[in-house]
Amino acid sequence: MYAVQLMDSLNLNSFYGQHAVYELYTLLVFCIGLLEMRYLTQKIPGPRLTWFYEAYIQHEMKQFWLGWQDTVEENSRPFLAVSKEQIDYYLIHKEFTYIKKRSLSNFLETEKKNLEKHFYDRTVNMLKTVEQFENSNVKNKIKESVEASLKLVLSKVESAEGRQSLHASSFASALQGLRSGKMAYEGDALLPIFINEIKSRIEPLKKLSPSEESKLFSLSAEQRKQLAENDYRQKIEYLARPPEVTSATVKNTDTYKNIVTRMKSRIEASF
Repeated sequence: MYAVQLMDSLNLNSFYGQHAVYELYTLLVFCIGLLEMRYLTQKIPGPRLTWFYEAYIQHEMKQFWLGWQDTVEENSRPFLAVSKEQIDYYLIHKEFTYIKKRSLSNFLETEKKNLEKHFYDRTVNMLKTVEQFENSNVKNKIKESVEASLKLVLSKVESAEGRQSLHASSFASALQGLRSGKMAYEGDALLPIFINEIKSRIEPLKKLSPSEESKLFSLSAEQRKQLAENDYRQKIEYLARPPEVTSATVKNTDTYKNIVTRMKSRIEASF
């Protein structure tokens, strides 16, 4: 503002005004000459090292940018350290999550196979027990038939008439053995009676239909109860058994012990 007021108050026709105009033109010509000096110097013959200056400038600019990058990296390193640490934590968390899911999947797959094996073993044990009970019932029925036949034979032997006839037939059989030189018990009346009696009791069993056979040799109420108790005991033992963990460190932790305790209490409360 002061320069504008000074120019307005200056009289160009005076000595000072003409001198000021002269100085202004002189300064303008000097500036133009300074700016156009590089074009004038190219017209003058002489050695020129423009390639050196260009190479030097490029080298300096390259060093400047390299130094700038190193400086920026050095100054940003404290801030990047925190970010990298958080990124590392995140990557570790992702890896842990994957391992956890994979471990849980493997554990569930193993437990599924163990459960299927448990059901298979229980079924096989139940079928074997049923087969043993049915075979025992068949043997008991045959034993009853044999014992009844034996009692009938003994009753005939104990009677006076039966004893006399048996003694006579046994004596004749003994004489026949002495004649032939070999004791084959031919004519013995006791053995045929016993065999015929057994056959008379077993023949009806051979003619039973599948439904009649199943009804006759099926399990009794006590056997069914015993079978159900055995299966129930195997079920409780499987449910009360904690998961198989191979690491002793994990087994000694309070968390694992609390889980096992809760499992046992839940089983006891449920069953």
